[in-house]
Amino acid sequence: MTAWVQYRILVLLGAILFSSWALGQDEKLAPADTANQEASDVPRVSTACQFPGGEAAMYLFLRNNLIYPDTLRNNYVTGTVIIQYTISETGAVTELEITRSPHPAFSEAVVAAFRKMPNWEPATMGGVPVSVKQFCPIRFHLK
Repeated sequence: MTAWVQYRILVLLGAILFSSWALGQDEKLAPADTANQEASDVPRVSTACQFPGGEAAMYLFLRNNLIYPDTLRNNYVTGTVIIQYTISETGAVTELEITRSPHPAFSEAVVAAFRKMPNWEPATMGGVPVSVKQFCPIRFHLK
C-alpha cells in the first residue's frame, strides 16, 4: 500500500471520527423541554446540514480533492489542520477559517479543497434554513 493511499485512508478515518463526535454534540446543545418553558421558545436545529449524497460522499470528495503538498510529503512533514466553516442558509460553504495548522501549505491545501465543495443541504430550524458553523480536522500523515 503506497503512502498516498495510507494518507487518504487516515484522512477518511479522521473525518469519520470527527463527524461522529460532532453529531453527538448537537443533542447536548439543545436544552430539554421543561414544564415552565414552551417548545416554541427553545431554539433548535430541526435538521442538520448534509453534504450532497451524505457523509460517505463527503469523505470521497475530500479524498479526491485534498492534495498533500509535495514539498511537505518529500520532507515527511505531518500534522493536523482544523478548519472552521459555515454552511449558509443556501447551503454554500462560507467563512473558511483555519484554527490550527502545523504548516501554511497544509492550510492552503485544506482551504482549496473546501472551496471546491458543492452546496450542502442547509440545516433547518422550524422548517426555515439556517446557517451553522462546523469544524473538521484534517490529518496529514505518512507511513
